[in-house]
Amino acid sequence: MRAVVPILVACLVAGCGAASSRAPSPEAKGRGLLVFGGVPDPSARHPPIAHYALRPDGTGLRKLAFSPNDGDLNFSSDGRFAVMWVPTGHGVEATGSELVVANADGSERKVVPLPPGSTAGSPSLSPDGKRVAMAYLRGPNAQSFQLWTVSVDGQNLERVAGGDVVSVAWSPDGSRIAYVDDSGLTSSSEGAVGDIYVVHPDGSDAHKVAQSFSGLGQEVVWAPDGKRIAFEDKEQRLSIVDADGGDAKALAPDGEAPAWSPDGKRLAFLRVHTCGSYGLSCLRAQIFVVDVDGGAISAVGSKFGGAVSLAWTTASVLPRPTRTATKPSS
Repeated sequence: MRAVVPILVACLVAGCGAASSRAPSPEAKGRGLLVFGGVPDPSARHPPIAHYALRPDGTGLRKLAFSPNDGDLNFSSDGRFAVMWVPTGHGVEATGSELVVANADGSERKVVPLPPGSTAGSPSLSPDGKRVAMAYLRGPNAQSFQLWTVSVDGQNLERVAGGDVVSVAWSPDGSRIAYVDDSGLTSSSEGAVGDIYVVHPDGSDAHKVAQSFSGLGQEVVWAPDGKRIAFEDKEQRLSIVDADGGDAKALAPDGEAPAWSPDGKRLAFLRVHTCGSYGLSCLRAQIFVVDVDGGAISAVGSKFGGAVSLAWTTASVLPRPTRTATKPSS
């Protein structure tokens, strides 16, 4: 049995200029790093969820500087910036979320100002890091999340498309936005199935390309060349489809939260299962990788708990070394 996790609402950070961003680290270049949210040691008593990075071969696990509260962590296609949502309030008093943007290592966080009472989720940065596409709820009386864009300084808030939007991805060249619309929801054996659309940022030329199972993390992601989209199909298979539509190609059974490799040749994904008879109260996830052209599926790293997200990036996500002051010699 698979876990069906509701899409969380996301935050964006404003005004992180290129001058303050870091170039990709040597470790992140080439094959990139897999970034996931979860608990590497789920056997620990009440372990907190955190964000981690590891190499595609499963080595080099490192904890990142992002907060456990940072939801739907995503990176700009050029690897300079990160975007996420953060809940407002604490515990049962949490009333919504705000968008936050930061450098790719989590430094220099800034909130994207949005109108009071509004809520935003599933954020995706434009390639230049200046705008965010998001699932946006205008206020407590609004009926559904719709597709909107906004500048990272909170200006130029613009509606792109209606529906009931649950997942958003800006194309690598900035010319199109893919999103999942759950307004025409149909039921499958274990969850809901929505429609994947592609649209220009000005709202023109919206067209349906496939159907997506509403599962964990980012539901729709662009290939680095902007020609194909990866998603979890209604049969809960990891699949790819041309961004202009057509027949989808299934790559692996039981695959969610897809993430393209930087060279576009492979896809990482999660498999989430319950722990024996414990049901949804106990879940374990593992990262897998498959060649886009077909081939064997390989596991990466160990199983972990509390899975919330997965990304594959060349961004410099590792924390910056702490500089220790030295006493001048006399």
